[in-house]
Amino acid sequence: AVSVACSLARSARGAPGALRAGNDAKRPGEPWYKLPRQDPRAWLGVVLGVVLITFLMPAMYNFALFNLPLAMCLTLGSLGPVTSIPVLWLMKRERITWQIVLGSLLATLGVALFCNTWSPV
Repeated sequence: AVSVACSLARSARGAPGALRAGNDAKRPGEPWYKLPRQDPRAWLGVVLGVVLITFLMPAMYNFALFNLPLAMCLTLGSLGPVTSIPVLWLMKRERITWQIVLGSLLATLGVALFCNTWSPV
């Protein structure tokens, strides 16, 4: 999620009201602690990212950890690459190839097979 946010900030250089990376983030003479100038929609994205990644995701993972079997919880935790594909397409309009889809599905399947192994009785 952080890499998506960083790449979005890099790709938005030059866009009006966008967060600019590097020395372009502030005007000369402004103190280092002053927040960059962005339109309210950009700040909404920043706030949503912080709330979702910092607070909501760990809370949901802990809830699942206490209420689901461990193997299912780990399998659900490995769905990150699968769920990031639509986000990548929506936010960056990046072309989704079959290799990206196959790789993320194989990674999740590998964790599912590893965690959901059974022993013969």
